[in-house]
This record gives sequence, structure tokens and C-alpha cells, in this order.
Amino acid sequence: MSSDIIRFLVENNDKRKTAVYIALQCAPVLSGKKASSIIILKNKNNKILKKSIRGTGVLSIRLYSSDEKTVFLLFRKELLVSQIDKCEIQGFLDSYGYKGSLNDILIQLIANFEKFYKKEKGFPHEIGAFLGYPIEDVKAFIECKGANCIMSGYWKVYSSPDTAKKIFQQYDEVREEAAIMIIKGNTFLEFANKYGYGRQSNIA
Repeated sequence: MSSDIIRFLVENNDKRKTAVYIALQCAPVLSGKKASSIIILKNKNNKILKKSIRGTGVLSIRLYSSDEKTVFLLFRKELLVSQIDKCEIQGFLDSYGYKGSLNDILIQLIANFEKFYKKEKGFPHEIGAFLGYPIEDVKAFIECKGANCIMSGYWKVYSSPDTAKKIFQQYDEVREEAAIMIIKGNTFLEFANKYGYGRQSNIA
């Protein structure tokens, strides 16, 4: 992250800072480089998120809400469906009880997050399959309990580190680009338009 972005986050008010934070978290999904991402916001900032992604085609669902914060899954529906429909990923998710349509699967994911925050079960690490992490790395992370990875970035890497480095660089680049555009007064839609995503409905 550039010094200009860091300075902006330190020096500016809460609302503008939140918009840049959202841009940093959303950029890989807004640009279509990634099917989905997780973002955690203070409840007072939820409306900023909704307003920011309006018309971009990025959808949001609440995975969990407390009195203070909300965990959102942000996603492009067509990319997420294509991703989880892959045979190996479908089989992996099926082993964790995720079955049916995308809506059915997301309802199950919400239920698992609720159980985690209520301390009824462990964290649903299978979410890595939703977030576009290589399925081999998701499986290895679960089997190794997060230990013994080759490298760590947007996820813990257990195989194909060169490929992972290239993806990490792509994510870094679009995050930087999105944050700078928002700082300069551009909208999230204008950023999405650069990557071929025009005005779309945000209804799941």
C-alpha cells in the first residue's frame, strides 16, 4: 500500500476513511479478479457499503451481525456460481453439507457463521472455497490447522507459490488503483466500469 493511501487513512475523517477501506477490500471483486471477499464493518458504516457498491453488480449478504459490527460476504453472482460449480470444489463443499442452489448454499454458510460466533462450532474454514483460494490450499490449511505453509499473503499457500504470487500482485494492483480513484473523488461504479462492469442490479 502506497504512502499516499496510508497518509489518507491516517489524516481523514471516518466517512472518507471508511470509503477507502471498503475500496481496498472490494477492489478484487469489483474488478472481477475475484468472485467474493469478506469485509467486517462497524454497523454505523453499513449504509456506506450499500451506497458504495450500488449499481456495480457486486452483491452483499450478512454472514453475521452483532450489536457493534457486521460481517459481509461481497460477491459477483455469476463468478461465484461458476467457481463453486467446479467439480472438485462442489465435491469439497458437499462434504461440509453445502448442497442445492447458490441461495441454499449461502444460507448454510450464514448458519455456520452464526454457530461460530455463538461458539457452537469452529470457524468455517471451508469459506476459502468461496473466496477463490486454490482448493488444494484450502484442504491443506484445514488438514494442517494453518501450520507449515510455504508462504502467506491473501491466503496461506501450500502449493504453486509462483502462481499465488502473481495473483497476490494482481490483487495488490487493483486495490491500490481503487483506493487512489476513491481518494480522487471517483465512484465505485467508475472503477468497476474500467473492468467492463457497468450499471447492474445489486439484488441477489
